[in-house]
Amino acid sequence: VLDRILQRDDTTDDERREYLGDIALECDRQIDLVSNLLDLSRIRAGVVTVTPRRVDAVEVLRECGRAQSVGASERGHEISVDVESGLPDVCADRDALRRAISSIVENAIKYTPDGGRIVLRARRDGVAQLALEVADNGRGIRADVVPHVFERFYRGVPEDGSDTDRGGEMPGIGLGLYLASVLVRGMGGEIDVSSTEGSGSTFTVRLPIWKDDVDLNADWIPH
Repeated sequence: VLDRILQRDDTTDDERREYLGDIALECDRQIDLVSNLLDLSRIRAGVVTVTPRRVDAVEVLRECGRAQSVGASERGHEISVDVESGLPDVCADRDALRRAISSIVENAIKYTPDGGRIVLRARRDGVAQLALEVADNGRGIRADVVPHVFERFYRGVPEDGSDTDRGGEMPGIGLGLYLASVLVRGMGGEIDVSSTEGSGSTFTVRLPIWKDDVDLNADWIPH
């Protein structure tokens, strides 16, 4: 339908831009759906395993910030990295950690109104854990929604069914945070979110600090 509308002589430039934006949004959603469903099927089939290694989590956090900077800039977001100095390495799977953090950052980009701020932080959390945080100043999450954000296919549709930032369309398909939680927990870590509606959200990934007695011959299978 949209392609026929674009071909009409009476379609204005503003309307064409709006329709093209709708097409781009739907293409992104379909690509996101296919990629996440493939990951989900691999995890459920036990094909995806995570291998414990000594990982520089700060380096991974910075890589994720750089990789997501283009998507952030398209929405006018400011994305930055703030880490404590002298942080130890963690016991994790580098690829799984990168995918998990990237999914959380992508979620922040989608659900933060244009011109927002997203901060990636790393800090020590007690004696045995490192905390990686993704904080935004977006719409926040209602208290009744918070317990469900890591569920499969959950998209957190507002009570009125609208999304004022996206013209009534809810971005995403509800798998990114679910897959992030599966990977983090598969690495022996924890993931949670704190949020105030209207003031933004902070997603926190906690991972065990590296110890020299870790069994590197073991693989973890996410569930």
